[in-house]
Amino acid sequence: LTESVLRPLIEAGGPVRIWTPGCGTGQEAYSLAMIASELAQQRPSPPEVQIFYPQEGDVLSLADGYLAIQAQAEDALLEWVIFYMDGEELGRLDEAPYGVIWKMEAGTHAVCVVAVDRAGNTDEAEMRITVPCTMNGQIAPGEVIRYRFQAGKGQRLVISARARALVPYVADCV
Repeated sequence: LTESVLRPLIEAGGPVRIWTPGCGTGQEAYSLAMIASELAQQRPSPPEVQIFYPQEGDVLSLADGYLAIQAQAEDALLEWVIFYMDGEELGRLDEAPYGVIWKMEAGTHAVCVVAVDRAGNTDEAEMRITVPCTMNGQIAPGEVIRYRFQAGKGQRLVISARARALVPYVADCV
């Protein structure tokens, strides 16, 4: 049973579901679980994970408020899928669908998703996202937008701001 059925199923890398008839003292199910766990720990291949949403190049808006980060993971004996934003853990899940909600903050952020199987094998997917600090075309409260430009000697720079037209009384606070 171990070599002809369980090992090929686990090495295939997909989900493995084992059903046993409800009889006796339950030792059959326990024995199968122990064998499957031992085989998984012998397995050298790590789980596979990828970030499903957001994707590189997606335009995010701070006005949305929250971002649903979704991942897809494949492994016969997957234990955890862990989500990180800028190195801080957002959450860990042990069953699909794999996703967490993050309260967006303006700036560039590093998203990392790590899949861990019962043998301790890991895989991770990383990406960077940028959340602009504007809401409905306006700078969000407490945020700053910086623009870089090149100017030659003798050129004039004119900056015009109409803060009162955007949000009443902001000009009185500046």
